[in-house]
Amino acid sequence: MSTNGETADMVVRESIQITESAVKLAGLGAKNLAALLVAIAKDNPKLSGKTGLKRLIQDGEELAIFSVKQEDLRGFQMESKRYGVLFYPIINRVEKTGTVEIMAKAKDARQINRIFERMGYPAPVREGDTAKKANPRVRSENSFRERGNGARTSTEMDKPSVRAKMLELKKVSEQMARQARTIAAPEHEQR
Repeated sequence: MSTNGETADMVVRESIQITESAVKLAGLGAKNLAALLVAIAKDNPKLSGKTGLKRLIQDGEELAIFSVKQEDLRGFQMESKRYGVLFYPIINRVEKTGTVEIMAKAKDARQINRIFERMGYPAPVREGDTAKKANPRVRSENSFRERGNGARTSTEMDKPSVRAKMLELKKVSEQMARQARTIAAPEHEQR
């Protein structure tokens, strides 16, 4: 009968140890979850709308600056949340120009241009585009051959194909073989 008692004691001990391990793991998980939530709260994971300059700079991405009228800032702020754009408004209080500079990530430029279109602003035009279209550069004929950009000159288009060249060489070799046979045949007949 003593074996039954020992077995029961062993089962009870093992179940207590398993319960104790489970409680410890649950406590560690809760502690790590709390630490994660605190870290997220401090990091300010704001994804769209008005934010602080420090938040924009800490990502280390390239920034771009846009201008908007001061009275349109509230509308821009609402649209930026809708399009998922983080921005920082720079209000110049010294020069009362009536415009606000918007600093945002350069990768969000397309979304910002779309917001401006919806607000009735004209589409931005790059300064360098008009100069390039007005005075196109013409490459010299030598640069085509040197760079190998795929453009063909008139002399390259007149070249025969490889197949035609091979057929021509085959005909020449057959003619040479016939001539060699005709020269060799009379020597055979003389013997």
